[in-house]
Amino acid sequence: MLNIDNQSKYRVINSLFERIQKIVFTEEKADLDRYIDLLFVDNYESRSYNKRFRGKDSETDVISFPAELEFLPTYGDIIIDISVADRQKDNRTLEEELTTLFLHGVLHL
Repeated sequence: MLNIDNQSKYRVINSLFERIQKIVFTEEKADLDRYIDLLFVDNYESRSYNKRFRGKDSETDVISFPAELEFLPTYGDIIIDISVADRQKDNRTLEEELTTLFLHGVLHL
C-alpha cells in the first residue's frame, strides 16, 4: 500500500505511483501488507528536511527514511521535492523525473 500526501502546488497522478509500488513490491518479493508513506513538497521545502534530518543545508530531490524496526507495518517514508525535480528534469517530462525519483526512494527503503 502507498499513502500519498501531496502538499505541493503540482498535480500528481496517484495511480501511477501506486502501480510502480506494486510492481517493485512484487519483483522484490516485499510484504504487500506493509506500506510506504510518500510526501510531495515544493518550493524547495526539502531543504528544511535535509537540514533537520541529514545535517545538510541544501535542497534535494528525494529523501528516504527507512523504518527503523522491521516489525513495523511501514517500510518507511519518501519525500520528493517537485520544485527540484522540475528544475533538474532536462529533456524528460516531470512525470518521468518523478517516476525515477520515486523508484530511487523505494529502493533505498
